[in-house]
Amino acid sequence: PRLPAATLLLARSRLALGALEAALESNRQAERFSPPPGRPQEARFWKGETLFKMKRYQEARAIYESILTEDAASPEAPEALYGIAWAELELKRREPAVAAFRKFLEAWPEHPSAPAATVTLARALGDLKRYSDAVALLVPFPTRYPGHPLAPDAAYLLGWSEVAAGKLPEGIRDLRKFLDAHPQHDLVSQARRTIVEALLRQGKKTELSQEYASLLKQAPPTAEGLYDAGVIAKYLGRIRDAEGAWKKLRSEFPHH
Repeated sequence: PRLPAATLLLARSRLALGALEAALESNRQAERFSPPPGRPQEARFWKGETLFKMKRYQEARAIYESILTEDAASPEAPEALYGIAWAELELKRREPAVAAFRKFLEAWPEHPSAPAATVTLARALGDLKRYSDAVALLVPFPTRYPGHPLAPDAAYLLGWSEVAAGKLPEGIRDLRKFLDAHPQHDLVSQARRTIVEALLRQGKKTELSQEYASLLKQAPPTAEGLYDAGVIAKYLGRIRDAEGAWKKLRSEFPHH
């Protein structure tokens, strides 16, 4: 009587270890038991997860879809819909992916994967140039998911999306909030670059001068910061300052 459960456990263990072909075979064996082991649709779900890891996205999607079609109340239903959304994204079908992520968030807003789904959906909306939709999605993130590890990514995406939507003052404000709150984040350079581009579009020379000074004060300096400082100085007509920033860039980052 323990063999079915042990077979499913073996399938999951092999998946976790990256032994995908072996995991798939164990999943198939688990599905042959009557009834299949685990919770309703669990064996089938893990077969879908294994196929997804094997980059067989169309097959994985079909399994996720079958779970929802045959048993929408299954405990695996939320993860199956989340899997459909990711499969669509991997298949480069962004509109269906957006629809699936939205459906997932509407049905299970408190699910542990909801914060990640929100950020991924916002990125997909950005790829589709639906920047205002991304902004509306991201604004409530800090209150809906306080302290979540993806909060910095959501904050950056909010500012970036606002700038892309033409809301330059709001985007600059929120990107600066992101920089103040997360000065060591991997997206800091991109945030500063977006701020510089937005300020250049606005043509506000006083703020550009302040941003120039801020970039030069970065410790340690970055290649992106020095380059952007040079761009600002050139825009402001301060050619010697621009040349100085770019000289320092070539000196400190000769291979950049």
